[in-house]
Amino acid sequence: MPGEKPIDCKALADELDELQKPRYNGNGVEVIRGVIFFLRRNNPKQAKAICFVEADKFYDIKDIRAVIIDKLFLGTGHPWRLSVPYREKKTP
Repeated sequence: MPGEKPIDCKALADELDELQKPRYNGNGVEVIRGVIFFLRRNNPKQAKAICFVEADKFYDIKDIRAVIIDKLFLGTGHPWRLSVPYREKKTP
């Protein structure tokens, strides 16, 4: 959109790659590798689409999800905007 801050796709892809690599015994996180794939091709729209389609797969990776919310979605319009507060509430 006009006036929107541009996303540095390469830097974000590198950051996400470093965060996801050590997970699951060094195998990384498949859904994050998909996001990285499109960011490396300078296609943030498709990277965001993966986040919407696979939103449930991000709940256990809060640190990576936070980076995606801040740097890919620029804090707004992300697929977890309604469910994050509910999902992260501590149960007694």
